[in-house]
Amino acid sequence: MEAVLKIWDETPGLGRREAAELMLASECITAAELVRRRVEAEVAAHSVRAGEVFYGLVQPAESETVLNGYKLKRRRKLDASSQVEAALEAFRNNRFVLLFDDRQIEDPEEYITVTPTSGATFLKLVPLVGG
Repeated sequence: MEAVLKIWDETPGLGRREAAELMLASECITAAELVRRRVEAEVAAHSVRAGEVFYGLVQPAESETVLNGYKLKRRRKLDASSQVEAALEAFRNNRFVLLFDDRQIEDPEEYITVTPTSGATFLKLVPLVGG
């Protein structure tokens, strides 16, 4: 049975914004699969838009951070598999926190069950500056 999941991005000091709605083929998926599906959808949307700014979970190589996205230094096609791997590495290294129905998911292999009221928040952590 198909399921729809609303995705939110949140960054301390910058607030929260709706990032996407994913159509999932199944109600039960792993956290890693959720990350993969989200990143693939971002790369596909960017390819259609063909703009200079990529609005995604992780920063692509050869880009600089701008408000709520990453400005590519030159127009190029993004590689979805590279972006997925970077996002999964960021997840494993706690560079963002995944909250599913307000519960933190720490294990990429943990199964989550999507209901009509489910939501996922990707809380992007920012490194501390100074000491």
